[in-house]
Parts: sequence; C-alpha cells; structure tokens
Amino acid sequence: MTSEPLLYKDKGPKYYVNLQIAGIFFAIIIFQTFDKDLALSVDWKYYVKKLVYISLLIPAGGLATNWSAKKLLCLSIAGIGIVHLLTAIQIGTIHHINDYKLQVISDLLLNILIGAIQAPVLPCVYALLARLRLPERRATDYSIVFSAKSFILALYLILSRWSSYDHNSVYARVILGLMAVFWSIVFHYLGSNCDLEFVDQAPSFKPQIPWRSILSSLPVWTLILSHAASYAAELITYRYMIEFRTLNAGIMLTVLLIWVLAGIGSGWLSDSFVARHRLTRLKARKIFNSLSTFVPGAAFVFVYAIECIARGGDFFNSFIWVLMKFIIILLINFRGSGFMINHMDLSPYYVGILIAITQMANQIAQAVMTLFAILIPIEGIKTSIQDKWSPVPASYQEEHKLDKVRDLL
Repeated sequence: MTSEPLLYKDKGPKYYVNLQIAGIFFAIIIFQTFDKDLALSVDWKYYVKKLVYISLLIPAGGLATNWSAKKLLCLSIAGIGIVHLLTAIQIGTIHHINDYKLQVISDLLLNILIGAIQAPVLPCVYALLARLRLPERRATDYSIVFSAKSFILALYLILSRWSSYDHNSVYARVILGLMAVFWSIVFHYLGSNCDLEFVDQAPSFKPQIPWRSILSSLPVWTLILSHAASYAAELITYRYMIEFRTLNAGIMLTVLLIWVLAGIGSGWLSDSFVARHRLTRLKARKIFNSLSTFVPGAAFVFVYAIECIARGGDFFNSFIWVLMKFIIILLINFRGSGFMINHMDLSPYYVGILIAITQMANQIAQAVMTLFAILIPIEGIKTSIQDKWSPVPASYQEEHKLDKVRDLL
C-alpha cells in the first residue's frame, strides 16, 4: 500500500453498455433458477448449499474486486449450466437406481457445487454495474437487472398454472443448462472486462482490502442490517404471491406486470430526483429504503392481526383484500432504489466485497428465519392468537364443552 491516495481509471473500453445490462439481466435469471420455489419446505440439502454459499462469498468478493468480474461471472454461469446438465443425468439415471446411499452422495455433491458456483454471481454483478455506468443511472440499471427475480417468479407462476411444466424434468434441466453455457460464451465476447488500473503503479498492482475500515464503518453495518431485514420482506412477498394463483389469468398477468414495473419505475424515479437535485443520493436511498421495509412491515403486521382476530371470512378471500396486500407488495419492490444499491455509492471499487459481506448477513438471516418457521409454524401462532383474542359466541362454547364430554364418554 502507498501512503498517497490511490487513483484508478478504467482499463479498456465499455462498448455496448445497454447490451451488457441485458446480458446481466439474463445472468440473474439463470442464477435464480435454483431459488424459485415458493413453498417453505427445506431439508438437509438446503443447508448444505447455504453453508457452502456463505463460506465462499468473501473469497468470491475478493476475486470480483481484484481479478476480473466478467471472467468470474462467465465461469459461474457456465458452472450453473453444467450443474443443470449433471442434475438431468442424475434424474435420468441415479433416481431410478434403488440405491439410497448413491442418491444421498449425488445430492450432496450437487448441492456443494451449487453453493460454490452461485457465490461469485452477486459480487460480480455489483462490480460490473458499478463500473459500467455513471452514478446517475445506478438505481435504474439495478432495478432493471434485478427485476429478473420478479420475471422468473412470474414465469414459474404462469407455467405452473397453465401447463404441466416440471422444473425437475430431464428436458427442463437440459434446456436450462444449455442456456447458461450459451450465455457465458456470448457474454465472454460481448462484455467489457471493466477492470481498473491504478495510476503511477505497476500494471499488476492491486491494493490490499481495508478490512478494518470496512468492518468499523457505520454505513456498512447499516447495509448489513438492511440486507438481513430484506429477506423478511421477500419471504412475505413470496407467501402472498401464491394467493394470486386463485385469480383469473388476465388479472394475474396484470398484477405481475405492475409488480415488475413498480421496481423499475422506482429506480428511474430515484435517479430523476437525484439528477434534478431534488434529493441527494443518500436521502433518496433512505426514503426508498423506508418505503420498502418499514411501511410494508408495519402494514403486514396490521393485516395479519386483522385476519387472525376475524377468523377469516368471505371478505378476506375477496379480490379487494388481495389487491390491498398487493399494493403493500409494490412498496417492497422499491427496495432496489434504497440501501440495496447503496453499496455502489459507498465504494464503487470495493462493491464486490461489500455485497459479499451483506449477502452473508442476508443468507444467515434467511437460514435462521426458515428454521424458525419450520420449528414454530405460523398457523400455530395464528390459532393461538385467535383463541385468545377472537370473540367466540356462547353457543359455540357450550357446543365445544359437549364435544369434550362426548369424547370422554
């Protein structure tokens, strides 16, 4: 390290920027093909994958920072394609062999691979986005790229409603695998390396990562807590998105389209306020983070309490009630313009490290919350609240006592 401030500049041209943004969008779609299940059902394979993923995030962030984010992203997406192809082979062969040990070993190895090859994706994507555009377009580009998560969710909802599509079929896995490998080849030639070189330094010079400064920074800890809290909002989103399956096809498509546009529109709105000097970038991040975290959180607690106390009813299955919850979900999609993008504002160069640290907190919170939801079912809490607070007619109490007497007899 030198005692003087380090100056760096772009190394190589950034051609076809819009095309590269589209390429990163499809990379997130491929990344999400392993995490699209709406049901809250996990097993030991889930935790194996999460453990490997969490343990490799920091090394992946370091490589995305001081090596080549583009090359690492191409290798990671190609690896996802290879795992899809290996899964197709497993489904077509090992699952038909009556050997439990062989199935367990193959599942273990595949989930270790999944965790390892997924770890570099987000650090690389953040590093590329931070170096592709000027700060004035960060929220818009991020919202476009990460609307891929909404897109893949909408796609699976539509496929599950209108067809017999099975993502665990050999055919589906082969298609996903070939798509991922094809993407990595195309992006290798069309994407910019987005590497940085330091002025007045040797060509191979890379600065040491300032771990002490990063871990003692209050804004960094704000990002960590924000990322950990974001999973709670995402879990609520997925849970209530299941309810939209009961709507007719036209309404469901409209709902999903508005949901995607809400995220992209919030990014454009945030950048517009900053560009016109109506808000500073930090204030814009704080406002949209509050709209996407605290407001929906309080609203969902209120909605859930009403559902518990009222013991359900026709109104709570009506379109108006579902629409009200959907409006709350729209606010959750504003998080792409809040602290989820603030990593790039804090340090464009070390953004891969920052997202690796905050993603670790997010994944740990996800694993803990999932385990908590399994050990303490939500329906049990709901029943307890209803028994304590819901008004029960006296006639119902008398009938319930008679039922208990009949059971004893």
